[in-house]
Amino acid sequence: MHMRGSLRIHPIHNFAIARVSRFAARGAALWRHVRRPVSVLMFTLLLSAFCWSTASPSRAMGIGQQFNEAYREFHSLAKDTKRKRFRSHWEDVEALFNAVYSRNPKGEYAPKALYYNGRVYEEMGAVSFVDSDYAKAVDYYHRAAERFPTHTWIDDCLYRAGVLLRDKLDNPAGAHRDFLAVVREHPDGDMRERAQRALNELDATAAQQQAAAPRPRPVSTADGPAHLDMIRYRSSDDYTRVVLEMDHPVEYVYKFLDPIPEKGKGHRVYIDLRNARMGADIDRNVRISDGILRGYRVGQNDAQTTRVVLDLLKYQDHKVFHLDNPFRIVVDVYSPDKPPSSATAQQSIPEDAAKRYEDVDPQDLVKVLGLTIKTVMIDAGHGAHDKGAAHNGLYEKDINLTVAKEVGALLEKEGFHVLYTRTDDTFVPLEERTAMANMSKVDLFLSLHCNAFRKSSIRGFETYSLSLKSSSEQARRVAARENGVQPHQISDLQFILADLVLNSKVEESSDLAEDIQRNVVRHVRGKYGIRDHGHRHAPFYVLMGAKMPAVLVEMGYLTNRHDAANLGSAKYRRRIAEGIVKGVLAYKKRIESFAMN
Repeated sequence: MHMRGSLRIHPIHNFAIARVSRFAARGAALWRHVRRPVSVLMFTLLLSAFCWSTASPSRAMGIGQQFNEAYREFHSLAKDTKRKRFRSHWEDVEALFNAVYSRNPKGEYAPKALYYNGRVYEEMGAVSFVDSDYAKAVDYYHRAAERFPTHTWIDDCLYRAGVLLRDKLDNPAGAHRDFLAVVREHPDGDMRERAQRALNELDATAAQQQAAAPRPRPVSTADGPAHLDMIRYRSSDDYTRVVLEMDHPVEYVYKFLDPIPEKGKGHRVYIDLRNARMGADIDRNVRISDGILRGYRVGQNDAQTTRVVLDLLKYQDHKVFHLDNPFRIVVDVYSPDKPPSSATAQQSIPEDAAKRYEDVDPQDLVKVLGLTIKTVMIDAGHGAHDKGAAHNGLYEKDINLTVAKEVGALLEKEGFHVLYTRTDDTFVPLEERTAMANMSKVDLFLSLHCNAFRKSSIRGFETYSLSLKSSSEQARRVAARENGVQPHQISDLQFILADLVLNSKVEESSDLAEDIQRNVVRHVRGKYGIRDHGHRHAPFYVLMGAKMPAVLVEMGYLTNRHDAANLGSAKYRRRIAEGIVKGVLAYKKRIESFAMN
């Protein structure tokens, strides 16, 4: 078995990274056992010889043999009732399959390696009972289906993903899509009959639920009917976000409707608002024909219910969730023509790329094929009447905007195209910020903020990525403050985020957050004594629904005099901006290295 130490293997990381880490650890042990002084040169030669002697067997091993070794390790561990209970053993097996995939990401064993890593995380989930393990398994299965759609194992991938979504992740809609894909796209596969039975069972369950009165979402209501005050939307060729603004919370139900060609009706999503009335300024029938949103219709379905119907030109998936303060319902719709994000760079280089670009330098090939980060959107948190934290004579909204412009200018010097959610003291709703990023198809989304806490002694720098759960009570509190809700309301977001997180760039965002946190602390600590609070996870409204790696940066605590004095200094803000840019460059380098392997 391979030693992993504390190294966390990313699904698309090169296995060599883990190998080098283990060699370094063994080399350090060797150094400790040297009884007399040895020159640096001699030690380096010893370490190199040790690494080569350890690594050479795998180099000599054919990829088929390498896969078979990983296959044997998987099934041996699965049968071992004692060892299978330890996560580290499964992580070792994951690393073996990662090595196979990294060795030839478009070869015949690549889809099999992805399939078995899905199996690895299924086994982990069976031991840990943690949803994120099952979600990771689904992610591996979906990656295999996206990258190798015609491979004979893909019906197995989709079927297993559907079972996990249905039985472990409480996502029958996602399960339905995967089972349906097996039936329609792999009719000759051995999973077709099972998938059809699963579809029939899901349809029967849905019919029973529809026959019963739909149960509205448990949202608290004020006395008297609510009013639908405004409908806002942003739409593009592959993404639409519609926001319904209410004057107070309402119960609501929603449903997706299939097209009825004979009646000239396309895809539709309707939302019923209980105990609600149309506002005086709401238009009943609006034609848009912008992107995938054909238009919307609003009517009083009955004395107690206002219905909003969205007419769509194209459709693949939709998400509906609500946000508070003020209460609004957000509808995201995605079309089937979404291009893959260049920022993830997880797609393999086309089969004929070597021939078409044989005269292109390897470093330039990444750019030619679009497997790099080009566009970054910078979000200066808060704005206008929303001042954010206000302490020690500073307003958070002003600090955020100043640093955002600094970061943008530095990124432009590095060759990035930079967009902003705001460039002056204006207010942009949280859900609009992510929508702007999705509409512009940016590669990275950076949201900049300052922190605050009731204890003025607390100070430090921290970087967040989106997660279903908060990594700590302090992370939960920060998310509540930035979301404009009470800390106890954060638990309600788990129901909203459960489906969204599965479709977000969770792993990529986590990597970006770690790169930014590490580089800012390294760049600033020596001169300013910055405190490192590390990379944290929490549910932030502003990151929800982002289709690219997205992070939220808390640059310091305005409630702390030391941090406030630093943030009030132009030199310190410049230093922070430089550190953030170094983090983005580190992540870019990481992504491009994936694409070249």
